Amino acid sequence: MLVRRSTLILVMLLAAKSAACTAFVTLDDLADGDRVAGETIVSTAASGAGGGASAGAGGAPASGGAAGAAALVDPYRDRVLADAPLAYWRLGDEDASVAHNEIGATDHGQFVGNCILGATGAVGGVNTAVQFPSTSCRIEIGDAFHFQGGGAYSFEVWVMPFTVDSTVRRIFSEGGIDGAKEGYSAYFGETFTLFTRVAAGNEVGFAQTMQPLQPNRFTHLVATYDGRTTRLYLDAVLVAEGTSTHDVADVPSMLVLGDTVTGGTYKLNGVLDEVAIYSVVLPQERIAAHFEAGQ
Repeated sequence: MLVRRSTLILVMLLAAKSAACTAFVTLDDLADGDRVAGETIVSTAASGAGGGASAGAGGAPASGGAAGAAALVDPYRDRVLADAPLAYWRLGDEDASVAHNEIGATDHGQFVGNCILGATGAVGGVNTAVQFPSTSCRIEIGDAFHFQGGGAYSFEVWVMPFTVDSTVRRIFSEGGIDGAKEGYSAYFGETFTLFTRVAAGNEVGFAQTMQPLQPNRFTHLVATYDGRTTRLYLDAVLVAEGTSTHDVADVPSMLVLGDTVTGGTYKLNGVLDEVAIYSVVLPQERIAAHFEAGQ
């Protein structure tokens, strides 16, 4: 009997150990494509009528333990948060009125126009994005990211244009709400991509490349300013630099995604995702780390 009990105990221990090992392999050793299966919202975006935003069709994320497992496999978010952004709008919102800032309880954005929620995101399907029809959509954010004077900052975004032509299209703009041209912006056309500061009504120290964005493909764009030099990175490669020591005046301002501050004919036709702002200059190795995590 003693031998039998020992054998039974040994068998039970081995079975428990095997189950534990199996659970560990299931969580940590899955291929990237398998990790997100069934855990994320994968939506087919469809335009809604009227103002505000429309949610794309798609399944709801799994709950309980499955949702916890999904949270463990989001290396892009982890790397962004490790660099302490001032604000981080993932743009995977289901609320048709608010673009949530993951950093703190303020500085949320407001969807204006027919923005389309639930578009396929940039970073491996972990999070969804927002589609900007060229006729009507912008995200308005408050007066917290003006960087008046010559303060350092970095702006990060994934952008996928549907149209790249002779029309200039804004990725983001920051400036005076009364039309005062003080702030910064990034935009593109069929032969260029550009980031610039704006002071006293003039674009100053712009970093411009003759490399246009590719349509129907996400590009990781980072723009930085260190108090003297503007830099533009596309997919973690430094493509342009400029010099500017002009001070940006302190005026009532607004940050806008996908449009100019005052609105007009320069609206983005495409998708934006994973927008982050930092109060420091991101070094190229960190930009590369973010880009690699998003692949």
